[in-house]
Amino acid sequence: MSGRLTRFSCCLLGVVVAASRLSAFVADNNKWPSGTTITYQVQLGSSPSLLDGATSWLAVTQAAMTEWNGQMQDVQFAAVQATVGSQSESNRVNDLFFSDTHYGDAFGAQTLAVTLNIFEGFSQPLPRVEADIVFNNKSDLNWNSYRGARRNDVDDLRRVLIHELGHALGLDHPNDNSQDVSSIMNAFVSDIDTVTTDDIQGAQSLYGVRGGGGGSSGDSFESDNIASSATPIANGATQTHSIHEVGDKDWVSFTLPLGVTNLVIETSGASGDTEIFLFGPNSSTTAVASNDDWGNNTFSKIIRDSPTAGEYFLRVEEYSNNATIDSYAIKVSWSDPLEGDSFEPDNTTETAVAISNGQTQYRSIHVDGDLDWATFTIGAGGATDFVIETAGPSTVDQFNLSRDTVLTLFGPNSTTTVLEENDDIDGGPGGNNRFSRISLGSLAAGTYHVRVKDYNNNDRIDGYTLRAAWTQVSTAKLSNLSVRAKTGGEFGTLILGFATSTASKEILIRGMGPTIADFGVQDPIADPRLDMVLNSAVINEVDDWIDEPNVSDIRSRSAALGAFAPTSGFEAILLRSVEPNPYTVLVTDVFGDTGEVLIEAYDADSPDAAGRLTNFSTRTQVGGSAGILTAGFVIAGTGDLTLLIRGVGPTLADYGVSDVMGDPTLRVISSATGADVGFNDDWGFASSGSTLLRTTASAVGAFALREDSADAALLITLPPGVYTVQMDAYDNMSPGTGLVEIYEVR
Repeated sequence: MSGRLTRFSCCLLGVVVAASRLSAFVADNNKWPSGTTITYQVQLGSSPSLLDGATSWLAVTQAAMTEWNGQMQDVQFAAVQATVGSQSESNRVNDLFFSDTHYGDAFGAQTLAVTLNIFEGFSQPLPRVEADIVFNNKSDLNWNSYRGARRNDVDDLRRVLIHELGHALGLDHPNDNSQDVSSIMNAFVSDIDTVTTDDIQGAQSLYGVRGGGGGSSGDSFESDNIASSATPIANGATQTHSIHEVGDKDWVSFTLPLGVTNLVIETSGASGDTEIFLFGPNSSTTAVASNDDWGNNTFSKIIRDSPTAGEYFLRVEEYSNNATIDSYAIKVSWSDPLEGDSFEPDNTTETAVAISNGQTQYRSIHVDGDLDWATFTIGAGGATDFVIETAGPSTVDQFNLSRDTVLTLFGPNSTTTVLEENDDIDGGPGGNNRFSRISLGSLAAGTYHVRVKDYNNNDRIDGYTLRAAWTQVSTAKLSNLSVRAKTGGEFGTLILGFATSTASKEILIRGMGPTIADFGVQDPIADPRLDMVLNSAVINEVDDWIDEPNVSDIRSRSAALGAFAPTSGFEAILLRSVEPNPYTVLVTDVFGDTGEVLIEAYDADSPDAAGRLTNFSTRTQVGGSAGILTAGFVIAGTGDLTLLIRGVGPTLADYGVSDVMGDPTLRVISSATGADVGFNDDWGFASSGSTLLRTTASAVGAFALREDSADAALLITLPPGVYTVQMDAYDNMSPGTGLVEIYEVR
């Protein structure tokens, strides 16, 4: 008889957490045996129209597996399509499926997916024999596949699956082990959508470096440092490479047939600065073109409208040849009028290819009667200045194919409702431009489909471009603030301030003591109390949240907002509607004890509610024994949001506050990347300028700072995401009472 152990790991929705700054993966010694192909039975069924252009959930799964396979030597992932509902627990088969439970056990309120690892054997460490992955199928999750920053309206199966495959390999959550590291393996979904250096090092610590000599990040295409060992790449294909050591060069080759148009070669990735060189035809030394930076992007792109047929060679380098690039993608595509269209199949609404804002796609009507479909989504708030158009050479091409498109726009949220149609841009049969353009001043939020066809639907178009562009109406707003600090005794009372505007607003305020001990916080207060104040009068007093008359609403609303569940009835939690006003919340211990407390304020309304949380502030002791004041905030919605963030010390003395900080510093950090996005010491030397800071403060209703003070201030524009503000005493000198303020600037 063998020993058997089952364990599950999961991926969660994002929240604000504070952690110490370390950098190391967390790996499990219970490994798959060397040489194992970890094959998954993909039982996800049919997919919606996928935003990244993938054709099926199976294709998304294979792309996620490629992220890991290119890095590891001893094991590899594989995927096969299987019948939905054929999964079984503990059968030595790796199942991947949607479900309302994981084999009868309920998902946590924040859980997106779980991996159920099974180990078997007689001695430690036990080998892995099965790792089922179950995606939460609850109705409020909107599964799709996309790239880039995390979206609130869509749940990205691809990045969650990359995370779960990491669990299947034996990697755990770095941030559950008191670490703050850029990693797809962190417990909470973030803007990271690919494996990072830390993830790769973790996988390679268990299963070795793929191909040998691939460097710390690995490169499955090595050795490809000379033209004779160039890796062939197909039309429309994407390969993942790395500049794994200083001076590394990656070579790729491809062959263009006669009549090809719209050759596009481009690199992309999370970070790095590439330079690409194109040689040919039929020569690895005859230079054709090169590119360093494409627009504002440090990655590279080469476009050739009508390249000569033949074999081409492409060399990729790090720009200055003095740095490495952990991972980058290279894609080569072209339009071949005689062999097809790299976007095919896209002949139906179900196979429509996603087109993003500002993107140009190179397509063809490659056979008589061909239809090309594209789809895009306008986010909440709608869009203005919308244009979608086809374009290309105006003359008939060498194959005597026509160049006369008809463009039809369907939507919103309908593939049959025609919103607009256009045949010729210049409006008539006598015009010279027979390509098409649809321009609209505004579009409502929703999903749209676009169809392109030849005018008579009986001819081919060897190559044309399809471009869509619009201005997304920003719905970005402050949605929550969290502050962890000491309260009571020498540290005084922790004070949170917030203001609302426009209309009444539902807010959730939480003072958390005992529960934060579950997250490793030392010395939390035992029994928090909240006092909410308006115009110097207490309007709410909350001690034990389970005694509140709306306790069931508090529980359900907290879960919906992604707030972690309290494990103690002594926490102080308040859910109520407030009118537009400035409010103050005092956080103390019922028994007057001193200790750590986490205070959180959430916008508890629906995303489209009229009311707004326009500013947050917190006042407490900073520096010295109190340490750094750390506040987290979240920007929700779409588009960018401009904020005025201030760290006030000296000016507080003008308002009767004693023992103020002498010289505060202010730092803003992106939780997604761990990188600083803003820093200031003295506000008079801010990059945005003291005059602009002064006028902005007046516009948002903030009190004026002393002209010659060492207070800190930043005017910063940020995309939706999770951020941390750190306020400290400069060189730990002159600690005292400090105030952090965050204002919306609109």
